[in-house]
Amino acid sequence: FIPSVNQQVKSVVADALGRFFFLTPPGEYYFTVEEKLPDESYQKIYQSKNMKLDKGILTEDLTV
Repeated sequence: FIPSVNQQVKSVVADALGRFFFLTPPGEYYFTVEEKLPDESYQKIYQSKNMKLDKGILTEDLTV
């Protein structure tokens, strides 16, 4: 998400180990994690702090 306008940039699905990959331009972002529930709906379980990605690359682990 872009914090200044609360706009979602992209949605991706993590692999079995929780890894994900996507490309984004440099800027400020925050990430959310949603869990799929038994009824097939989703529930937000995590929101990161705002992060400035100077090269569009996140190099830290997100612990949920």
